[in-house]
Amino acid sequence: MKWCKPFFVFLCFSLLFFNIPAYNLHAESDSSVYEDYGLFAAWFIASDKYENEDSGWDRNTRIQSVNEIYDINNNLIGYTFKLTKQGVKNGYIFVQNTGGDLSVTEFSYTDDPVYQISGLEDADKIYYASPIEYYLESDNKLYTLEAEIAPDSIVAKNLLRTASPPEINPELSAQLRSFGSLNKWMADGEKNGSNGISAFSTVEIPDVYQYIVDTYGSGWTMKTQKTLSITARLQSSFESNVENCTLSSLTQAFSYFRSSYSNIPSNITTLYNDIKTIATNHGYTSSGGTPPTKIDDIITDIWKKYNYSNGKGNNVYVISFSIFKTEIDNNRPALFNMANGYYTNHTVLVKGYRTYEKSGILNGDKNFLRLNDNWSTSDRWIDYSAWYCCGSVSRFNTP
Repeated sequence: MKWCKPFFVFLCFSLLFFNIPAYNLHAESDSSVYEDYGLFAAWFIASDKYENEDSGWDRNTRIQSVNEIYDINNNLIGYTFKLTKQGVKNGYIFVQNTGGDLSVTEFSYTDDPVYQISGLEDADKIYYASPIEYYLESDNKLYTLEAEIAPDSIVAKNLLRTASPPEINPELSAQLRSFGSLNKWMADGEKNGSNGISAFSTVEIPDVYQYIVDTYGSGWTMKTQKTLSITARLQSSFESNVENCTLSSLTQAFSYFRSSYSNIPSNITTLYNDIKTIATNHGYTSSGGTPPTKIDDIITDIWKKYNYSNGKGNNVYVISFSIFKTEIDNNRPALFNMANGYYTNHTVLVKGYRTYEKSGILNGDKNFLRLNDNWSTSDRWIDYSAWYCCGSVSRFNTP
């Protein structure tokens, strides 16, 4: 399954586009002003962590402080977020607004922004001129990073005018706000029980209880659970060196349904080949995978193939834990198509769930999904409480 295709194209390109600017706003200011920018920074951290294991960013990375960044015409263009990890500086990210779209203009895993080490740490205002080039305003004078008074030619002509950046693209803003409040990614959020960049918890988990202890501490007890008996299979066992995670997940699901619907072939290879033929008619390719928006149509046609005309597929794009729980409680697995985290651009089969509770914590249950992830023959888990965005669920409406 490849996600940078029809549905989340805009979001995928937003994440992959790097540019480079800066901003100056203090962390004690109204966080709603820079909420989307901070969530975009958190999103970038989580995405980069999975692409670069040596980044030095992890679930303990938090935003320590925020600076507004202006251009030399005194227009507010974005924010720089200084990062900390357990009391140690952990680099920074500069998020810029260009025409309503956000991009990362500058970042470091370890260093402070260059304007921070210029000798003018207490500057009243920070101006971004070009990559790694800034001017600092202090006592109504403009300085270069070498603490020299800037030439008249670059001094802003209208310092009393401050324009706000363009409104952020509403589609992007809605997706970012689905992460929750920025406060849980702020360093001072620790006092509210925050666990930092929660996206890092969306990983494969072989031992769910040990993960809970390591991540959330002791004292948690199981509240509810259910698991369907579905044998985990490797996608490579059906066909190697192709993008067939969705086909593998569908094959495992329909093999499970055979106990109730005997027209479904008992031979797993025959079943896989039938599903592949149907998926190919809906845009599947061995190199590009399965378009996620077509999985519901594929499920519907698989039911028809075996003369169950009342069977249907259904895609859901506004996702909640209750969707998975309802399906499992009704003895139906579900396909989870994820656009980020450990399983980026990957489809897994959800066959169970488990919830944990802790005395004294209201509405704070930790929810986990049990998977056949197509990469292992052992069960895997993901921490749904830490999953943030984006993807879809494909459901099986049985005949």
